Amino acid sequence: MKMTSPGAATLAITGLLLAGCSGSGDSDDTGDQNQQDNDTQPIGSVTPAEGATGVDRGASVEITFTDDVYAQSVGPVSLTLASDTLVAGQVDFDAGNNRLSFQPDQSLGKLVDYTATVSTTVTDLDGEPLLDAAHTWSFTTEDGAWQAVKTIDDPNEGASSSASVAVNASGEAIAAWHQDTATDYSIYTARFDPELGEWQDAILAETDSGNAESTSVAINDDGDIVVAWRQWGTSNYDIRANYYDSATGTWSGDEILDGGSMQVSGAQVAIDADGKAVVVWKQGGLLYNVYEPGTGWGSVDAVVDGASIQTPALTVDADGRFSAVWTQFNYSDSRYDLYASRWVDDSGWQSPIPVEELDDGDATKPSLTVDASGNLLAVWQQNDGTVDNIRASRFDVEAGSWGSPILLEQEDQHNAQEPHVHINEAGRAIAVWEQFDGSRTAIQSARFETGTGWQTPIEVDPDGSDSASDPIIALDADGNAWAAWVQSISGGDALMASRMAAGADWETPVEIDNQTWGVSFPTIGVSSGQGDAVLVWRQSDTKARWFR
Repeated sequence: MKMTSPGAATLAITGLLLAGCSGSGDSDDTGDQNQQDNDTQPIGSVTPAEGATGVDRGASVEITFTDDVYAQSVGPVSLTLASDTLVAGQVDFDAGNNRLSFQPDQSLGKLVDYTATVSTTVTDLDGEPLLDAAHTWSFTTEDGAWQAVKTIDDPNEGASSSASVAVNASGEAIAAWHQDTATDYSIYTARFDPELGEWQDAILAETDSGNAESTSVAINDDGDIVVAWRQWGTSNYDIRANYYDSATGTWSGDEILDGGSMQVSGAQVAIDADGKAVVVWKQGGLLYNVYEPGTGWGSVDAVVDGASIQTPALTVDADGRFSAVWTQFNYSDSRYDLYASRWVDDSGWQSPIPVEELDDGDATKPSLTVDASGNLLAVWQQNDGTVDNIRASRFDVEAGSWGSPILLEQEDQHNAQEPHVHINEAGRAIAVWEQFDGSRTAIQSARFETGTGWQTPIEVDPDGSDSASDPIIALDADGNAWAAWVQSISGGDALMASRMAAGADWETPVEIDNQTWGVSFPTIGVSSGQGDAVLVWRQSDTKARWFR
């Protein structure tokens, strides 16, 4: 029989032996229970063993009893597994071997301490509890590792470039890029199926003539996807998009979103938990269009019209509040300042407000991220009249306002450029950027903690001897971080990466891929729920590599 417990487990009972996956670690995965109550409790063995480390994240949790178990006493909460929260999964009972097992619905987290608990509701054949008290044991899972490099673009077409990638909580990923088809550049997408553990074949996102480029892609936890790009039309570039509905398994088809003859660029996309998608872009101001599930794309409108702006950044929080930042020319001071706006409660975009109006030079290249509560972090590059600096500001959702900009880096003599920031659900964030030190360009990072703010910057690649560029960053829900960048090497470039486990330091950088003629355009996505990260980059072909 099978029973279901919402949010916890399902139960199956059989008289056949259930083959469990073996764990791995410093201790034997099956062995005599070493707790003091072994002499009095009818427990034969547990899997993984008490205190085991490096345990396979796909392993089942098992306990074998030395006394016969009354099958009807076994339920969905007879054997549970938890770290900070209960793990969802299935409870099975093998009556022939008196073995109770728990199989998680998804892979367990990396380097996480788990505790298994057997309830006192399990009884013997006389209906008496087998255990005097709930029985527990603990183990620690293995870490992840970088998987093999995978070429994900269409092998029958030419060179590809300018990829973007997004990942949802279950580990489903979507990548988009443009690829030479001999007649023009076309937009392709490829989906990673976490259940199969494979990238699916690349498919065209559009079939019109005219060069297409500059992709942006987003995915929600249901698997709804939106991809946007710019494409040459009859006399100018258009902003176009295609929407994938996970419920029907179909793409809507590419559509032109903008409504004017002015040149367009800088399309950015975001999608909320309900499947509502927003695209913003630069076109005589900051314009946008909205996709409503069941309705489709609306009409073009403006967040700010008639202004000179630079490429925007866009994000959405767990409550469906979209936020955008962009740099806008201030004619009175002859410089670009950073502005922001939020879409709240279906009332449309709020009036733009300045994030900074410093008496410095231009603000450029903003990066924007949001935590689960709706607090925003913006990081950008700003010239002080002599060198470029990295600045940051936080939007407090409770106060409804942006904080004063702060200087992140401490190097006053040389340029700091190309910032990128990411925050996880709990509010832990890391920013990375390029920092010239007078002899080479290194990658620096600064960590943000809610309540304490920004910490002192450190180098991600302290032992590097050659210059680095194009840094990117991503964090999972547990605070583990991945940084990647392009590193100059003898005769070319290499894609490098480093990982920072929560509460630890940056690990020694590893080489992801290299070519004598170089790699470029790295982008990163992370599954907050699974703690898996994926890098996608250009190396003539579009390639991907997972940390899983």
